Amino acid sequence: LANQAAVAVTNAQLYARTDEALTRRIEQLAALEQIGRKLAASLEVDHVVQHVLDQAMSSTSAACGAIALWQPDRPVMRPMVTRGYAPTDEARLRVTDWPVDAGVIGRAIQNGEEICINDVTLDPDYTPTLPTVRSALVVPIKNGQRVLGIINLECTQPACFDQPAVDFVCQLATQAALALQNAQHYAATVQARDELRAILDSAHDGILMFDTTDRIVMANARLEELLGVSRAQLEGHSLSSLIARPDLNLAIGLGGPSQTLAAQLAQLHGGQPNALPKISYALPGARHRFVERTCSAVCDSAGRTIGWMVAVRDITEERDLQRMRDDLTSTIVHDLRSPLASILSGLYLLQEMTAQDQTDGDIERTLAISIRSTRRLLDLINSLLDISKLQTGQALVHLQPASLTAVIDAAVEHLNPLAEVVAINLRRDLAADLPPVLIDPDIIGRVITNLIDNALKFTPSGGLIRVSAAPDEADHHFVRCAVRDTGPGIPPEHRTRIFERFVQLDDQVASRRGSGLGLNFCQLAVEAHGGRIWVDDAPGGGSEFVFTLQRAEHDHTSK
Repeated sequence: LANQAAVAVTNAQLYARTDEALTRRIEQLAALEQIGRKLAASLEVDHVVQHVLDQAMSSTSAACGAIALWQPDRPVMRPMVTRGYAPTDEARLRVTDWPVDAGVIGRAIQNGEEICINDVTLDPDYTPTLPTVRSALVVPIKNGQRVLGIINLECTQPACFDQPAVDFVCQLATQAALALQNAQHYAATVQARDELRAILDSAHDGILMFDTTDRIVMANARLEELLGVSRAQLEGHSLSSLIARPDLNLAIGLGGPSQTLAAQLAQLHGGQPNALPKISYALPGARHRFVERTCSAVCDSAGRTIGWMVAVRDITEERDLQRMRDDLTSTIVHDLRSPLASILSGLYLLQEMTAQDQTDGDIERTLAISIRSTRRLLDLINSLLDISKLQTGQALVHLQPASLTAVIDAAVEHLNPLAEVVAINLRRDLAADLPPVLIDPDIIGRVITNLIDNALKFTPSGGLIRVSAAPDEADHHFVRCAVRDTGPGIPPEHRTRIFERFVQLDDQVASRRGSGLGLNFCQLAVEAHGGRIWVDDAPGGGSEFVFTLQRAEHDHTSK
C-alpha cells in the first residue's frame, strides 16, 4: 500500500507539473498570438518596443527590464523603453550607451544568441543596472544575421528564468524583429516623405505627383495657391476622376479641357512618355496669370517609371517682360527702318556719282563698306520685323508647289563665293526622286541661306558643309532637308535653347559674330509651313540641322 501511495503521489505531482506547464504554454501561445496582432497593427517604433517589453515582463518573473536599439549615428545601443526601475534609475538608463563589443550585451550581439545568467555575481562580464539584481536574461532581436536590438530582463532572485521563459522571450524577439523592421522602414519612409514635402513646398513651381495607377501621391502648397484646390481634395484620389469634375476646375488649371487631358493621361499610362507636352496657358480667374505646364517621369533606382511629376510654373512676369521687350523692339525697329532706307538710298546715289566722276579709290571703298554695313543693319531690322510677324501670325506665308532643288541651288550659289574665300567645301546632295514641296520659296530660301551661313561661321578652314534633301522615310507626306557641317558641334543641353531669339553660345568659336536671330527665324518659318526643325550630331563630328517640309501632293492650303 505504501509503494502504491508513493506512486500515486508521484503521478499526481507529475500530472500537476505537466498541467501547470501545459497551462503556462497555452498562456504563452495566446500571449504570442495577441502580441503578434498588436505588433502587426503598429507602425511606430516606440509602440513596438513598449508592447514587446510589457509582454516579456508579464510573462516571466522579471522585476525590471529594458529594450535597447542601435543609435543611427553611432555604433552603440541605447535603451528606448524601460520598466520596473525607480524614476532616477530610469532617467539614468535612458541616457546611458550600451557598448556592443563588451560585457554580456557584447557577447549576445557577437554570438547572435540569448544569454541566461542564473547568478550575475558569478559572471565577470555582467554590469549590474541595480545592486539588487541576481539573475538576468539577454535576448538579441535579430533579422537574419543582423541584430536590431536587445531585450534585457532582470530579476532580484537567482535562477529566475527557466527554459520555458527563455524560449518564450526568444519567440517574442523573433516577432519583434519583423515588427521593428517594418516600423523602422515606415519611419524612414515617413521621414523621406516629409523631407520631400518640405522641399516641394519650398519650390516656386506648383508640383503634382501621381503614380502608375493614376493616384495622386503628393501636391505642394504652391499648386494649391495656383489652382485653388486643396491637397485634401487631391492626394489619394485618381487624377482622371478629378479632372472630370467641373466643380474643381482642375482640368482648366492643368491646361485642359478635361477630354483632352483624359486622352493624354491614357496615352501616358499606355507608354507614350511625351503624351503630356509642355504648354503655356492662362489660368481662369480675376487675376491675370499665365503658367507653363511640364511633365516628366519619376523613376526608381533601376530606371523603371513609377509615376510622373507635373510642374506648373507662373510665367506671368516673364511673359509681361517679354511683351514689353517685343513692343520696345518693334517700336525701335520701325523707327529705324525708314531713316536707314534713306541713308542707303543716299549712299547708292553717292556711289553712282563717284563712279561717273572717277574719284579717289579710297572714297569708293569707303562708300562700298558703308553700303554693306547699312544693308546688314537693314537686313537685321527686316529679320526682327519678320520674326515678330511670324510670332503673331501676321506674316503671310504663300504656300505653292515648288522645286526644293531650285531653292537649294540658289542658296548654295549665293553663298559659295563666301565658302571659297574661307576654304570651305560647300556641297549639295539631293535625291534624284525629290518631289515638289508646298512652300513659300522666298521664305524657305532664307531658311536654307541662314542655315548654310550659320554653318560657315563655325566650320574651320578646310571643312565641309553638305546640304541634302530626300523624301522623309519616317513620314512619306514630308521631305527631309539637312545642313551638315564639320564644326565643333552643339552640346545636347543647348540644342533647344539655340532656337530662341538673341541666343548665342559663349563657348563656341565663330569666324564672325551673328545677330542671334537666324535660327529663331528658321524655326518660326519652318513651323509656319507645318514642318519642324531640330539639330543632331553629325556623323564624324559637327552639327546637322534638319527640318521637314510638306510634299506638294499632301496639302495645297495657303496660310
